[in-house]
Amino acid sequence: MTNPSDMAKARAKRLRAYLTGAGLPVSHSQSLEAIAHEDGFRDWNTLSAHLRQAASPEEKPAKSDISENGCPFTLGSRAAGFYYNTPFTGQVRGIEMTARDGVWRITLQFNKRLKVTMGDHLDMARQRVRLTVDRLGRSVNLAGKADGHAQIAPA
Repeated sequence: MTNPSDMAKARAKRLRAYLTGAGLPVSHSQSLEAIAHEDGFRDWNTLSAHLRQAASPEEKPAKSDISENGCPFTLGSRAAGFYYNTPFTGQVRGIEMTARDGVWRITLQFNKRLKVTMGDHLDMARQRVRLTVDRLGRSVNLAGKADGHAQIAPA
């Protein structure tokens, strides 16, 4: 059982058996999701795809490593900065290329829930956000113009 995907499934099976023995029964899919979250992935499908890709690097698509395209962030990396003038630290949970060169959509998971003010009468709590950023980590609109919502950098 040297296949990384099989090893992760075995971990999920052991977790399920342990929790069931402790009086907390979970389904197999719930244990797979728990393993994925423990490893820092959004869900089991994302972890499974990552493990398949790592097991056979020759099958990677040409643009699979987005950092080679100039993106200052990598999936799972730590980030810090300001979101609506509120300081934060967090983790990059998603990266997507956009049609515009040098602009990416980044999903950030903040370490702590942020209370942000988005105007004179609007306060909101945020734990996860999706931003469009440029090479400098500035939030931008899809035309690539800075919008001032956020400034992020690798931590």
